[in-house]
Amino acid sequence: LPVLCLTLALTSAYAQEACPSGPIVTVDGAGRTANALWEYLAVYFTSKWLPHHHIPYSRRHIHKLLTPIFDNVSLPIVEDIPESCGCCKNLTGVYSAQYLSTSADTAENFKNHTGDVVLKRCLVLIPPMVTDMKEIKQILPYKKELIDHSEKKLAEIRNDYFKKTKISNVTFVGIHVRRDDYLPLLSYRKLTIPGPEFYVAAMNYFRNKAELGTPVFVITSDDLKWTKEHLSAPDAYINFEGKTGFSDSPGQDMALLSYCNHSIIDYGTFGWWTAFYTEGEVISVYAGATQAYLVLKNNPKF
Repeated sequence: LPVLCLTLALTSAYAQEACPSGPIVTVDGAGRTANALWEYLAVYFTSKWLPHHHIPYSRRHIHKLLTPIFDNVSLPIVEDIPESCGCCKNLTGVYSAQYLSTSADTAENFKNHTGDVVLKRCLVLIPPMVTDMKEIKQILPYKKELIDHSEKKLAEIRNDYFKKTKISNVTFVGIHVRRDDYLPLLSYRKLTIPGPEFYVAAMNYFRNKAELGTPVFVITSDDLKWTKEHLSAPDAYINFEGKTGFSDSPGQDMALLSYCNHSIIDYGTFGWWTAFYTEGEVISVYAGATQAYLVLKNNPKF
């Protein structure tokens, strides 16, 4: 099975030295763009919480995935530590989220640990996303070209919808439909993927909530044939550019969904990140309960 885990990226003013001046914290990273994003975030915040001044180090593949999307991806890279330093060997992930649930828990659990700390792959730390989203947006801004692309696409959608309806005051609801690459994992876990009824019910929720304004749905998916067949509607924009999604770039899709007002998501860290970023209302399906969905306001607790 493919490794499907979690991600995030940030910036910092840490000076990169030839050898670390103290113990380090890094991650046994794996996965794709969103996985890298969450793992980078986990390293950044864990370094702030650890009581013995651990120096945060990222991984080269994380930087490779994040630098095309975000500015200031600046944590030093653990693979660049010279062998002559004689440190940071056998960096295999050990510590999972149960050790790092809050800053206080982290300080307590690691009060006697002065060696290197390696976080497990696929690690997602929710507390910073709830309490420190403003800091995260300042530290890890999207690249200007991605912001410009998102604003241009949303303006095009708004203008097209106005031509059809004469309604200009719209609210954008981003929808991330993840199917193809997640099917093997769900099958392995004996779970089923959400059917169209979940997405339709979530869309109707926003259509029926007048105080949120007139919704226009911006949909990205890895299965456009299924999405077009089941979710096409006058207020839904699918495959806007006629390519493999809204774009051929995961960064463009990620930024576009992030700049919507609200979110409908199913599985995976890609949708989680964009939903947190919008800080609007979220409807999310829970793994293992595909017929159920939950309306979450502002800072959703997944």
